[in-house]
This record gives sequence, C-alpha cells and structure tokens, in this order.
Amino acid sequence: AFAGAAAAGGHTSVSFGGAAKAEYNSLTGFITAAELTATGSATLDNGLTASTSITVDGVAGTVSAGDITLSSDTVAVTFGTGMNGAAFAAVGDEYAAQTGQDVEEKVDGMTATVTVGAATVYVSAPNLANIDTADLEFGVSAAVGDMTIAAATANSNFAVVGSVTVSGATLGFGMATDSVWDASISYPMGALTLSASTDEASAWIVGGSYAVSDALTAGIEYKSNAAADDTYEVTAAYAAGDAAFNAAFDGTDFSLSAGYTMG
Repeated sequence: AFAGAAAAGGHTSVSFGGAAKAEYNSLTGFITAAELTATGSATLDNGLTASTSITVDGVAGTVSAGDITLSSDTVAVTFGTGMNGAAFAAVGDEYAAQTGQDVEEKVDGMTATVTVGAATVYVSAPNLANIDTADLEFGVSAAVGDMTIAAATANSNFAVVGSVTVSGATLGFGMATDSVWDASISYPMGALTLSASTDEASAWIVGGSYAVSDALTAGIEYKSNAAADDTYEVTAAYAAGDAAFNAAFDGTDFSLSAGYTMG
C-alpha cells in the first residue's frame, strides 16, 4: 500500500533495512539475531515530514512499532518510548547522569529539537498524559568558531561541557551539580599527540600516541591514582586493508584482538 502511494503521489516513501548476526564465545555459546525494519515517511500538505517504522524480530517472533516523528528543516518532534532525554542529547552520557537523566533511564513521551542558527535546543517530556514540570528536561548546544559548548538541566540539576581549539591544542572541560568537573588538553605535534586530563578527584591521566605509519599507531598512558598494577598502559593498533589488530599491556595483563571485514 505504501509503495503504491509512493508511485502515485511522489511524496511518500518506504525503505527496508535489516541485520543478522551470529556469534560464539566460551561463556554463553552461540547467539543469533535477525531483524527487519520498514521505515516510512510522508510529506504533509503543511510542509512537515511524518515518519515512523515497524520492526520484525525474526528470533523473538515479535513485531514492534517505532517512534513517530514530525519534522521540518529546523524543528523535529518525536513521540515514542525508550528515547534519550534532552539532557543526554545535549551533553552526552557521563554528564547527563549527573543531571539525573541516566543513559539507562529512557524517556517515554515526547522529545523535540529546534535549530536556531548555530545552536540546537532540546526539550523532552515523559508521560504526556500527566506532565510533571519536575520531569521536563532542557538542553542546548552550539558551535561558535573553534568552540563548542553544551548545557543541560534535569531534575533541578545542571551540566555544562565544552571544548575549544587554541594554537593547535584542544582544551576540554565539563562541570555539573555536586562539584563534579573535569578538564583535558590534547596537543598534536606532527605524528605525536600528547594529552592530559584531571577531575574533581585530582585523578591525573597523561599520555601520548605516535603514528609510526598510516597503518601502525602506538601509545602509552599513565594514571596518577590507579591501583599499583594499573598505573600505566601501553597500546598498539595496526590496520592493513580489511584487517585490524589491537594489543595492550598494563604491567600485569596482556590483551590481543584481531578483526577482518568481509563486506
């Protein structure tokens, strides 16, 4: 039916996407998964675009409806379940947790974004049938020149994160309720990149990485307040075509992984 509408009206479309995987490990054995998702969208007479999806889980044998979104060039409003709240969308996982909007606590209700110039405003409201102002979340992010900054508030808490590039060095910072903060610097010098970071617990981490070639990168990191057997870590990464190898050693444990992409 959707395909017929697309052919007739020219402003409705349906696309299909899916994935299947099989994996094995020595703890849980074989694990398989397969799903197919149909995504549909339509341009309404008022210029807004409406979209939604339906997903079929081939292993569980379930069919689930996706979120419903109305959007324009500058505004998007989504109604659904299991969505990230405004705080998470604005400042990310670590600092959203400081506002009370943990990544595991999804929003069931409405989320919205509004783009104004270089800034994006985020709003989310759970439980639309009975909205409590204490549950509303707000966020904003903006990029101005070499600086990016984002702020969020939820559950009467706040978080602010940002970064700026000065003379080739990238400075990062973050702060949130309960005197939580961190600061970092990264400075590239040709093939060598030096970095350092600290936080409210005075936990220093310093390190460096060196691009030996286009395929091989080596690095070392030192942690000031780590356990005695975890104060440093040496890493190496090698990529050759579709193959990739990674190794790490922290003075006690050695790890090695490899992968190959076959299209």
